[in-house]
Amino acid sequence: MKVHEGKEMIEHDERQIRKALQQSFPPVNTELRRDLWPAVLRKLDARPTRVPWYDWALIGLRPACSCSSRN
Repeated sequence: MKVHEGKEMIEHDERQIRKALQQSFPPVNTELRRDLWPAVLRKLDARPTRVPWYDWALIGLRPACSCSSRN
């Protein structure tokens, strides 16, 4: 009998918590207000691709490192 009472209390507590959370947080609107893809394309077109100098240095060092590890 006590197991049943404990389960009822837990379910009651869960219902109270759920109700409090639903009152605290408004429903979320999952609809997009606008299409985001054109904005993404504009950002990609506006920003030039730049390769930092250290990337070029690492690219240049790569063949030297691979040759020394084979010997």
